[in-house]
Amino acid sequence: MLETLLIVAINLIPVLFWFWWFEGRDPIPEPRALLLRTFAYGAVGYVLATLLELDVLRLLGLPAASISMVLIIAALEEAIKYLAASTILRHSDFDELIDGLIYATVAALGFAFLENVMYGIQYGLGSTFLLRGVLTTLAHVLFAAPWGVAMAVKKFIGGRYLLRSALLLSMVLHGAFNFLLLEQQKNAWYLLPILGLFASMYLLTLNYYRTTLKRNRNRIHGGRMLEKGVKQL
Repeated sequence: MLETLLIVAINLIPVLFWFWWFEGRDPIPEPRALLLRTFAYGAVGYVLATLLELDVLRLLGLPAASISMVLIIAALEEAIKYLAASTILRHSDFDELIDGLIYATVAALGFAFLENVMYGIQYGLGSTFLLRGVLTTLAHVLFAAPWGVAMAVKKFIGGRYLLRSALLLSMVLHGAFNFLLLEQQKNAWYLLPILGLFASMYLLTLNYYRTTLKRNRNRIHGGRMLEKGVKQL
């Protein structure tokens, strides 16, 4: 029991840190109740993804460590994280472009949190558990960024195929990450492309944040100018 509580506490550290890092960039903070709900949906998404992955394993008869399986897992996980985050789309508080990134991040953190807790319970505490807690938590957040942006852009600006393309990009990047992790177990040199992928995704995500923040400021400024013009009339 004590070890389980320790596993939960350790996994909360990267979750809280990345939540603070990314959510703190929102100029208009989201309601905590909605963030917690999205986090919970992300955690439930992990359970759903695990059940579906087991069904796929039985149906296709693929080894769990095969390249085909790690790619299928990546696609399933990104689709389910999107479903968890998309529950916010009709809510009135989803009113900024950056909100797509915020809720995608929170859903991804919920998914990663329960995934890492279950890994710790199954395999115990150790260096692999600690490294996984740091890497996979951030990885889930970064891979959710493309469809997080697209989710908001589709709602506020439009774009018929943008969301599908963004989801596909997230799935491909996640699949590449899974593949490199699989190969890294055989050859330590694969750690270099893993770090390169991480750096590229981190920079891409920061660019998403800067772009959406700039668009937010333009929308707010435009709205105020319109309001001022109406009052003058």
